[in-house]
Amino acid sequence: MHAVTQDTAPHVAELLRQAARSADGSGVFAQVVEEPGRIACQSKIQPDAWYRIETDGGRLTANWVSEDRYLSQSIEAELMWTGDDLDDMIDEERVDLGFDRGPLGKLEHYRNPEKMFTFRASIPIEMSEAEPERDAPELVKCLLAFEAAFRELGDMKPEED
Repeated sequence: MHAVTQDTAPHVAELLRQAARSADGSGVFAQVVEEPGRIACQSKIQPDAWYRIETDGGRLTANWVSEDRYLSQSIEAELMWTGDDLDDMIDEERVDLGFDRGPLGKLEHYRNPEKMFTFRASIPIEMSEAEPERDAPELVKCLLAFEAAFRELGDMKPEED
């Protein structure tokens, strides 16, 4: 893991640091990388996909990102074909994981400035009031909810033997 070095408020940098350690300890991700203002967790199933917790204008967001257009399109196609609602899928996983701060914000889907295909939702934790000990495990629950929901979609599904 790399260290968070951005001029993030000390309590936010510590929040991300603790969340990264917890995400790494979960065993769900191939690798966890601390970057300025975010943590990035690589999918074990699809190495081109990353799950992130990011700071964005005073809020925290949960994200799925990939440079792979076809991977993103495979997710979109499956959602269109099945009629499943990704917001609902993530919300079900969030509840199952015990995240009780309320639903995540409405999911956005776009290509970000890094040219990454992105699904993003705001996390209902006030960054200015976040306490690392209390809130880092909650951030990881959001990452795990994203991972569990996306793992069932398109080319994110594990290969069957």
